[in-house]
Amino acid sequence: MIYYELVLTIYMKQSVRNDFMYEKLNKYINSGMLQNIKLKALHKENRFKWYLFGLPYPLEPDRTYKESRVYVWNVRSCKLDFITALKECTNGECDSFKVLSCELKNCSPSFVNRIVSLTPAVITLEGKYWTKEDGIETAIQKLCSNANRKYEAYYQEKVDTKHQFIESVNQLNHMPIPIPYKKTKLVGNKFEIQVKSDTLSQRLAALILAAGVGEKGSIGMGYSLYK
Repeated sequence: MIYYELVLTIYMKQSVRNDFMYEKLNKYINSGMLQNIKLKALHKENRFKWYLFGLPYPLEPDRTYKESRVYVWNVRSCKLDFITALKECTNGECDSFKVLSCELKNCSPSFVNRIVSLTPAVITLEGKYWTKEDGIETAIQKLCSNANRKYEAYYQEKVDTKHQFIESVNQLNHMPIPIPYKKTKLVGNKFEIQVKSDTLSQRLAALILAAGVGEKGSIGMGYSLYK
């Protein structure tokens, strides 16, 4: 499949710690969506949003984006109409940064061997967040279930509930990663996912690269690269 990526150059108006950037970036996108009638309706709907974003780069050694410096920020979607409309709405500024330029690129993974988290992936388990004590098999089951639901919603095709696109998973962080968000905290983890080579698994992998590994993609969780 083809997915799309907005590549934005941003100028920091103030210094912001990395973990507080997720909420600021999310607010900026939401503010842009409210300027477009169709995007405004999508923003209010309780369903998959079909976009996600990463943290701006380069990352600073002290984990704080610096005032007066320039960074590159990527926003992804598998929906061309959405990302095109969003491009027209993300040319302004907020309290923390302003956008200097914005370019739309096409991405078409030919084969996905591994998926590597750049931002934490969120997995919830009956009112709590997954941690390594819950076991890696539980993480695999939840990640596959989430991917299957996204696939069914996007392609309008049923997936065998027993199908798992993941061959194996390696947790990259030693401690859970807390992310401040709306006066609470999300808790995520970074993974390296080995993907199976069959056609369905490859299609699932391409979709979650566009829509996020795990939950909360529209807040910047589960943004990944592939190898």
